[in-house]
Amino acid sequence: MTEHLQIPLTNELLHYVDVRARNGDTHLTPEAYVVNLIQRDREDWGIISDVLQGLRDAKSGDFCKESIIDILQET
Repeated sequence: MTEHLQIPLTNELLHYVDVRARNGDTHLTPEAYVVNLIQRDREDWGIISDVLQGLRDAKSGDFCKESIIDILQET
């Protein structure tokens, strides 16, 4: 597994990352800011994947007939 990436960025992008890292609530380092962006992207893709699967299931008629309230009351 790669532990380091060397990605050339333009001066404009370097400046943007530096400003965004310092202006955040957590005052991240530029490296931590980029890692955080990647982690959020992975989470977003997980959600998108779940939504798309749900749409495919609904289109094919393969979905639960119970409402979310029914399911929550069963637990």
